[in-house]
Formats: sequence, structure tokens, C-alpha cells
Amino acid sequence: MKFMAIMNLSLAIFNMLPIPPLDGGKVALNALMAVSPEFGELYYPAHAFGWLILMGLIVYATVNDLGRIL
Repeated sequence: MKFMAIMNLSLAIFNMLPIPPLDGGKVALNALMAVSPEFGELYYPAHAFGWLILMGLIVYATVNDLGRIL
């Protein structure tokens, strides 16, 4: 039960990071658009760039783990 609680908490913290594809990034971009509407045109490029960063992080972690196994 303690392990599940720690995993749930760490997932919630990771999800709220201000990386655009995650919920924290969407909150941050929406807050910027509320302050200044000019940020609205940056929403989709920022989302795509954040998605690429996130996928790169996943690939890096996978390659790093496979390198340790092999």
C-alpha cells in the first residue's frame, strides 16, 4: 500500500511539471494566454516542442536502461 501511494504521488508530481504535453504545461500556457492573448498563437508550437522533449526523454531512459541490462 505504501509503494502504491509513493508511485501515485510521484506520477502526480511528474504530471504537473510545466512541460506542454503534460497537465502542468497546459495550465501554464492557459495562464499565459489569460495574461496576454498573443501567447495563443504559441500554444500549438509549444505543445509540439514539449511533446518532442518528452518523447526524447522516454527514448533516452529506455536506451539507458537497455544499456545497463546488456
